[in-house]
Amino acid sequence: MVAKITFILIVGAIIFGCSIVQADIVSFDCYFPGDIYGYFHNWNFDFVTVVLTLDENLVALPPSKGDQVVISGETDASSTFTLIKTITNTTGTTWTGYDLKLLSTGTFVDGTAGSTKFGTHSFSDDFKILHFYAPQPVLETQAVTLQVDINIPTTGRFNFTMAQHPIPEPSTILLLALGAVMVRRKVTRTKRTRLNTLDARRREIID
Repeated sequence: MVAKITFILIVGAIIFGCSIVQADIVSFDCYFPGDIYGYFHNWNFDFVTVVLTLDENLVALPPSKGDQVVISGETDASSTFTLIKTITNTTGTTWTGYDLKLLSTGTFVDGTAGSTKFGTHSFSDDFKILHFYAPQPVLETQAVTLQVDINIPTTGRFNFTMAQHPIPEPSTILLLALGAVMVRRKVTRTKRTRLNTLDARRREIID
């Protein structure tokens, strides 16, 4: 009798476990529109731990739309996965914060955010934007790791875009702007010198 009960419990546990596995993410893919060959973005999804790992190297500050990743796949039910992303700063600027933004399906899960550099964070009211900041900056060549859970509220196929924006320190942006102005002035001065030289030669020929 005890053996039968034990067998029934084991079978029930297996069936329950299978139902949990089935009600989860069954396929997953990442695509980087700005880096289609994956030179600066590596990713891996673990179906057992339900964790997406991103390892990225930002060599320049992203455009206004942000550095984007398109996340797609399929679920058997509304699911949640953990995002762990490590970003190396080679932009020539110091970062004092970092923003993550979900542009369509999906929401960040409150109480799950963390970082190796930024000890403070806040969510937008709709949990579509996550802002990391303070206390430590991310210097040139340093890396920062961000972690947060993302909920996929749909069943079946899903597709959404996540954008990221490092927040540069104002002083480094000012230095870059001044450097660009100086380069432009040097180029303009060189062009003027060449024009003046050509004009002088023309006058000598005419004379």
